[in-house]
Amino acid sequence: MERPDGAFEGEGDHQGDSDGILRAEWCKSRARVNRSTEEVKTVREEMRRYIESLNWEARWWTGRHASRVMVDKALTEGLISYAVKQAAIKRELIAASQSLFKTPLEDVEDGHAMEDE
Repeated sequence: MERPDGAFEGEGDHQGDSDGILRAEWCKSRARVNRSTEEVKTVREEMRRYIESLNWEARWWTGRHASRVMVDKALTEGLISYAVKQAAIKRELIAASQSLFKTPLEDVEDGHAMEDE
């Protein structure tokens, strides 16, 4: 194929070879950027889902203490205490996770997530 300078690709200073190499490297770099961008989106979604899952578990444990009727008062108090403690643990995990994930999740929640070009 003739180049603008009148030479043919593969002829002379091997400019065609270096152009091909540069194009290949650019394509590889572009693919790496796209993969990295997708990975960031995936991790952000996993963080969001983790917090949502903990919220669901906390609500489940909160409703759990009333779901079982016992005759034995000590057993009832123990089950209620256990359910309340589990819900508190989940809420503590939520608070710690939200603090840890704050910056990455703000981008997603504000709609400023990385966009594909």
